[in-house]
Amino acid sequence: MLRLLLLAICPLVAAMTQKVAKDMCRKYEGAYISYYEHVFLVKGCQRHTVASQQELYNLTRRGVVVQEVEAAVIRGMPLAPENKPQVAKTTSPQVCRALQGQYVTRSFVDIYYVDSCRKRLLPNWETYQQHLRNRGKLYADILSLNRTEFLALKMGKAIPPVARESVPLSAEVDVIPIDEACKGVEGKYVSYYTRIYRIKDCHRHEIEAEIVRQGKLNIARELTSEQWLSLPLARP
Repeated sequence: MLRLLLLAICPLVAAMTQKVAKDMCRKYEGAYISYYEHVFLVKGCQRHTVASQQELYNLTRRGVVVQEVEAAVIRGMPLAPENKPQVAKTTSPQVCRALQGQYVTRSFVDIYYVDSCRKRLLPNWETYQQHLRNRGKLYADILSLNRTEFLALKMGKAIPPVARESVPLSAEVDVIPIDEACKGVEGKYVSYYTRIYRIKDCHRHEIEAEIVRQGKLNIARELTSEQWLSLPLARP
């Protein structure tokens, strides 16, 4: 009798479990979720691990919302198998033609200008801004290269550096009260384009590139140009 009862109940439990799983998939499909320090992208009812610090940095810059979930969601959604990285078949001449005159990066710490198949380092953000102005531009995308593309470009002579904090921003950017600029970022790590700062006492403390490369900083958000201009840079 008990066996017959179990045989009758099991299909109902399985059906309910499948319904919960489907509802969970529909709820989180295409979303970024987090559990403790781990971040995942939900695709096809599977959790795809977001392990790249560059990808996490991009999400932060784009203002993507990462939803914190409970353990039940993690248990109910299988982890997708890792895909083996594919080696790009891009040749050096193709890279040269595609990237000529572009600003590129590999680590989101260093920026290079591509000139005659050579990547020329722009030593700091002010040098990048001044280089743009010298070319009659106010803004240009900084393209992220994969390892193959980056190595396809030979290293060229670095662009002469411009003194930090010396390049004026656009006239459209206004200075705002420091308390307003500091609101919500005090004590946090923040970004402004390729730079990372820790805000302390409403001052920008720039983080060394070597520390940023380690990828262990929890970057809360990106500063607006108004905040960047209005928060004083802390001196060493």
